[in-house]
Amino acid sequence: NSEMMIISGATSSGKSLLMMNMAINAWLGSNDPSNFDGTYFADGKNVVYFTLEMSKRQLEQRVDANIAKIKHRAIMRGSLSPDELRAWKKSIEFQKKYNKKFYVVDMPRGTKTMEVEAKFDSIISQFKPDLICVDYLGIMKPNKSYGSDWEDIGHIAEDLHEFCRKKNIPLITAAQRKGRVRSAGKKTETVEDSEEIGRSKMVGDNANIILLIENRNEEHLREDMVIHITKNRDG
Repeated sequence: NSEMMIISGATSSGKSLLMMNMAINAWLGSNDPSNFDGTYFADGKNVVYFTLEMSKRQLEQRVDANIAKIKHRAIMRGSLSPDELRAWKKSIEFQKKYNKKFYVVDMPRGTKTMEVEAKFDSIISQFKPDLICVDYLGIMKPNKSYGSDWEDIGHIAEDLHEFCRKKNIPLITAAQRKGRVRSAGKKTETVEDSEEIGRSKMVGDNANIILLIENRNEEHLREDMVIHITKNRDG
């Protein structure tokens, strides 16, 4: 509780995907909707997911596809096979009866932390959240503008960290990475450290944990994701 994790990566590296997968796993706990037999495990968590980049509908389709273990595009395009349709319906039945919340909040780009906090305060009258996800830090605005991009984004990180400390709840968000390269003899290598979070050192300074997604050659062709833990304050 009260700790902020930042997932940093290049554009289209999978920051939002990784955050969504972490949120879904926290929400499900030991439950597996694809093999659901009517027994619910009690170790799942209530998740509040603020989406500024995708719409609520787009995110919900991705969550449905993830927990049903089917392709997202098949739901989006209405091209489910009979087996996929059965898996999807089974996951929907699980969601209807499951007593943990995956609460999606659609917020516009340029949202401030004070607006996220106001929405959060209205939610806690309905249920007690265990995790907040904000997708993502880079498209928010600070509670007070400081006139320059690098300073503003640093204060957004500061605002979010203060918010999760005040509410005593873990928070996951994302930030762009610079993709800095250094010379290593005749070769070059990509730098994998906390200084790689874009534009402001304050972003990393306000995080308790930083996950940095590696940016390799032809990354879009690869099926895995290399993640560096470049900061772990209590680890």
